[in-house]
Amino acid sequence: MEDALQDLESRLDAFLVHAREARGFSEHTVRAYATDLADFEAHLERASASLAAFGSVDADQVRSWLADLHRRGLKKSSVARKISSLRALFKYLEQNGLVTANPLAGIKNPKQEKRQPRALNVDQAVSLMEAAVTPDPEGLRDLALAELLYGSGLRISEALGLDVDNVDPSSGTVRVMGKGAKERIVPVAEAAQRDARPTRA
Repeated sequence: MEDALQDLESRLDAFLVHAREARGFSEHTVRAYATDLADFEAHLERASASLAAFGSVDADQVRSWLADLHRRGLKKSSVARKISSLRALFKYLEQNGLVTANPLAGIKNPKQEKRQPRALNVDQAVSLMEAAVTPDPEGLRDLALAELLYGSGLRISEALGLDVDNVDPSSGTVRVMGKGAKERIVPVAEAAQRDARPTRA
């Protein structure tokens, strides 16, 4: 039994090293993997089983663990991360010939709740635009960007991807490359055009 536990420890250590060095995962992710796997190991031990017998771990044991996580009130995002950790371990074991089947093969991640983005109300938007701005090029740029985001309905990624050539001052429009490489033309609010104009001494 002691030899099996030592072998388990060495295999898990090797997996975590692989995640860090070969997969390039951050220390935070590697620590999360270690915590998740320890949680699954503890669940197996409570059921008089062991993670050391990699090949005997089956889907029913995984589902039992997921049911336990649900009873403990874990968020769906946390459960999904734990599944991902265990799936990564067994994929590693499978690739190294240590198991012949992955017990996570038929396990799906829990559906995540779709959160609607929260938009600023009018008062919040006005407060943002009226906030103190430094009277230098960077401050004026930030104000024009805020006006553009709010007045033209751009995503942050779209606004950050803009170039001077995308703006047509004569028509008061800007050419935006959106999701799926779809291009669209949007009007630029007068306030954004005004704030973007360079000031003359």
